[in-house]
Amino acid sequence: MMYENALVSFSGDLEKIIFTEAKNDTIKARAIVSTRDSTAENLDNLKKLLNSEIDTLKRQLETEAPEAAISETIEVLKANWFVKKNLIDTATRRILVTLGLSQIWNDRN
Repeated sequence: MMYENALVSFSGDLEKIIFTEAKNDTIKARAIVSTRDSTAENLDNLKKLLNSEIDTLKRQLETEAPEAAISETIEVLKANWFVKKNLIDTATRRILVTLGLSQIWNDRN
């Protein structure tokens, strides 16, 4: 139920902006873009954090790279993981807050 409310909340926020009468459509347009960009930016940040080594692994698997190359990429991922994990946690927390689901993060910890 909480997840459904988050989706309704995001689309509802956009809906309110879109259908509310405004004296100035330029201001309304900026609010629409800002609302969308805020959520998209949080999702993009999380995607970027998950991409580098994992994308390399994907390419290596697709091209049947040597086991040594795959092992090296996994070692790089391990070496960077603790810093990356904190950044991923922060990005995840921002997404949950944006969607009105911060309680999920609080319950997890």
